[in-house]
Amino acid sequence: MADATLGFWPVFFRLLGFVLATPILPTRFFNLRTKAVLSFAISLISVPDFVAVLSLQTSVSWVQIYITEFALGLLLGIFSGIVYWALVFAGDLWDIMSGFQMMTAIDPFTSVPQPVMTQFFSLMAAAVFVVGGGLDSFIALVIMSYRLIPAGSFIHLALSEPALFLTRVFSLGLAVAIPIVVLVILLEFIMGVVSKGASGFPVFVVWIPLQTAVALLLLFAMLPLMKVFTQNWTRWAVQYLTSLLSAG
Repeated sequence: MADATLGFWPVFFRLLGFVLATPILPTRFFNLRTKAVLSFAISLISVPDFVAVLSLQTSVSWVQIYITEFALGLLLGIFSGIVYWALVFAGDLWDIMSGFQMMTAIDPFTSVPQPVMTQFFSLMAAAVFVVGGGLDSFIALVIMSYRLIPAGSFIHLALSEPALFLTRVFSLGLAVAIPIVVLVILLEFIMGVVSKGASGFPVFVVWIPLQTAVALLLLFAMLPLMKVFTQNWTRWAVQYLTSLLSAG
């Protein structure tokens, strides 16, 4: 029983750090108490399989181990949001290029005003992530991470990994937003040629409605592809986090 008790708390703190940091479980919908209870319940179920793994022979204090586990969970939670942050970035680009940046609404995730397309992409990312089993896979991966990174140890990241993480976020987000960027630039070129050829043409009156209509049509056309992309990227994100743990 003592070994099980000692083994429970490292699992709990690592999982709690992950649940608190992952952007897929926003605090507005899942308050701190709910996240703590969720982490406690999952840890209670999982710890019998890890008593042998968590039996430590170390002079490091348990308080230091708990702090290390919590910090590792926070780090894993941040890295687990790579697809989410990429789609939020893509939503920002869509807002800028489509003219929706002028329209804001209260974001249910953060409770602050945000452009509507940014909210749409973030909600879609969270929905596909949860429904597609991404959250389940990540929680299982965090629990199984004790086979790769024992309690009291910390993940060994290359100094370039934070920059690579941001680069991947930028690349994935740009892959979603590049159609609207190219299309709007092409429309601007066409409207510029029209305004030069017909000086009396009301370019500024036509431009904003045309820009918005084209962006909406393109969005509807891309929705099936975006669902497939998000599902594939979720599986890739699980593999990405697994590779980080294996390297650690």
